[in-house]
Amino acid sequence: MRNAPHIRYDRQPLGDGDRHDVGGDGSPAVRILIVMLVLVAPVGAIAARLVRLQGQLSDDFTSSWEFTTVSEEPIPCRDGRILSIDGQVLAHDRLRYDLLVHYRWLEDPPDDGWLTHQAYASLSRHARRDREQVDRAKQQVLERRDRMWARLAATLNVSQSDLGSTRADIQRRVEHIVESVTRRRDERIAAETPPPVPTLELAAHDTMLLDRSWWSRLWDAASAQLTTPPRRERLDPVIVREELDHHEVAIDVNLDTVTTIETAASHFPGVLIRPASERVYPHSEIAGHLVGVRTELRPDELSANDDADVETRRAGDRVGRDGIERSFDAILSGKPGTRRFIRNRGGEVISQSITSDPVPGEDVTLTLDLNLQRTAERLLDDVIAPPPVDDGTKMTGPQGGCMVVLDVRTGDILTAAAAPRHDLSLLTRPDPDKWEAAISDPRRPFFPRVTQMTVPPGSVFKLLTAVALLESGRIDPDEPLLCRGYLDHPSRNRCYIFRHYGVGHGDVRLSDAICQSCNVYFFEAARTLGPAVISDWATRFGLGVPTGIEVPGERGGHLPRADRSGKIVGEQWYNGSTLQFGIGQASLTVTPLQVARMVAAIANGGYLVTPTVVNRNPESRLKPADSSGQPIQLVSHEVEFDRDRRPERIHGVSDETLDRVREGMELVVSTKKGTGRRAAIEGIPIAGKTGTAEVGGGKGDHAWFVGFVPADAPRYAFAIVLEHGGSGGRDAAPLAKSFIEAMANTGLLHRRPTTEVVHE
Repeated sequence: MRNAPHIRYDRQPLGDGDRHDVGGDGSPAVRILIVMLVLVAPVGAIAARLVRLQGQLSDDFTSSWEFTTVSEEPIPCRDGRILSIDGQVLAHDRLRYDLLVHYRWLEDPPDDGWLTHQAYASLSRHARRDREQVDRAKQQVLERRDRMWARLAATLNVSQSDLGSTRADIQRRVEHIVESVTRRRDERIAAETPPPVPTLELAAHDTMLLDRSWWSRLWDAASAQLTTPPRRERLDPVIVREELDHHEVAIDVNLDTVTTIETAASHFPGVLIRPASERVYPHSEIAGHLVGVRTELRPDELSANDDADVETRRAGDRVGRDGIERSFDAILSGKPGTRRFIRNRGGEVISQSITSDPVPGEDVTLTLDLNLQRTAERLLDDVIAPPPVDDGTKMTGPQGGCMVVLDVRTGDILTAAAAPRHDLSLLTRPDPDKWEAAISDPRRPFFPRVTQMTVPPGSVFKLLTAVALLESGRIDPDEPLLCRGYLDHPSRNRCYIFRHYGVGHGDVRLSDAICQSCNVYFFEAARTLGPAVISDWATRFGLGVPTGIEVPGERGGHLPRADRSGKIVGEQWYNGSTLQFGIGQASLTVTPLQVARMVAAIANGGYLVTPTVVNRNPESRLKPADSSGQPIQLVSHEVEFDRDRRPERIHGVSDETLDRVREGMELVVSTKKGTGRRAAIEGIPIAGKTGTAEVGGGKGDHAWFVGFVPADAPRYAFAIVLEHGGSGGRDAAPLAKSFIEAMANTGLLHRRPTTEVVHE
């Protein structure tokens, strides 16, 4: 057929001679298989390696990149307030706003990676490939940053140069951290890198002894190349957390600034307004020694303190440093909340959550009357000497003073003033010039005189000697004793009046001796009693030991102690020491608070009260946050806040004895011969006692005036001392008069109609 397939050449079988063997086996499939094996085997090996890397070894390579850190940061809480008894706030937490800027927005020159990222954020994917557009975008970011800083300077009302200095300080600090971390990393890597393996060079004919087959060495080399990751010739730069955080540029900005920035956030990129809690003392110059101060806990304090309570705190938490802030720190301190952050390897926050809410601290109300406290401090300010000048002139007048007023029934302290004193703001936001002036002031404004000034009591101690004398029964208080102005010899053991006027008091009884402060009478009393009896009664009235006030650091002074034989032990003691001891001299030292407590015991019928500056009425919540009622360990002593603090009756003292002493104290102020007549006030009966404690060494005497008011119905006891202030009757008594008049003006005391007023 025409359409049948046909072959151009006829098929004829080839003979054996015509065959040509080109493949060895005559089959092309074998050749193809060999070629495929040659091509597929390497690819298969690579594929197997990839499967192993992705399936089995991927965690080893990706774990470092997927590494996250979990950290907890505190949420600030409000600490409790400190209030005065009249409701005025002495310490509280105030919300403030701090302005922070992200480090990348203040760094100069800017980080190239950050700048590129900011430029890419404003470009499309296609535009990012254009180098000119990327450079233009970078320039726009820089211009935007400059405009932001200019607006920020105008908003904060500061110069751009000042902001520039702040930026430079922050950058220097962060760069120092980066350099330190980089140096430590390099040192660690250098320490962990093993030394190179030494090579042994051999002659050509000796290498055959160590040589292996060429294919074995080739296999090891190929295996090492495939399985060993390449060594990084250059490490990634160190990125510390500070480079990814915001930094304080301004603290305590006003609300106008906050509003401007928050409502125009697009004009302030990288700027953050952060609320913070700040301890504020509205009356920072009043009662600073009692209130104390609260500041942040430093990291070195955390590592150095083994207190279990402190270990639960972190750097940045506030802690009471002294005064009530320290003693009642467990009550005042709130419990900060915690916020958990999860960050990736680069330090960026992946997620955050609040794990515990903050718990505010509880308030503490003091017994202080702020208006009376202010009045007392002003009176002391008016009489103490001003700070010395640099021309070498000496200070004239008292170098310091103290005034304590307490309730004779409860021990509640209405006033505890001291001068000079410090401003609490010096300890929270110190001014360099004011700080230097305060610490170099020889009058010691930081010294808490109420609880730590230990000085001889002088003649005010005669009240206690009179108690010891009456209770001993060795003297009739109505029997007169002749005072010639001196005890045995005109050159020693003399009365104050004899040293200045050369005369004595004449015949004096006990009440007269208290009224006129006759040394001779009490010299004779001390010689009759001996030091052991006087020391014993001083102990009963609370001298020689701390009073138990809540303020930390209280001192107990020094009271000479006697053994069973009646001899003073622990110090040199002479016959003359006993005489001096009877009038409040020798080695005896007391604090103003101890003396006020002693006078309160005389006034209230022989009950020893515990001075307190904290209002402990049932309505005040002075218990730990868990309300367990367990005692809290204060800094200076242990106090159970729910314990009974009723005064204790002094053992052995009789009402008749106290009546005799109070009678003499009334005469001190009410008669013309009384040494405290300068304190007399019309309509307000006052019982008092003056004291002039000799110091020696060319220094002025300490001036004392103590007592209670009203004299016929005691309610408040007081103690006033002027350090190197002169005479108690001349210098300290007028202060008592001014202060008692202030108490009357506030309604704490009432004037009575009188027909006789005593004048000097």
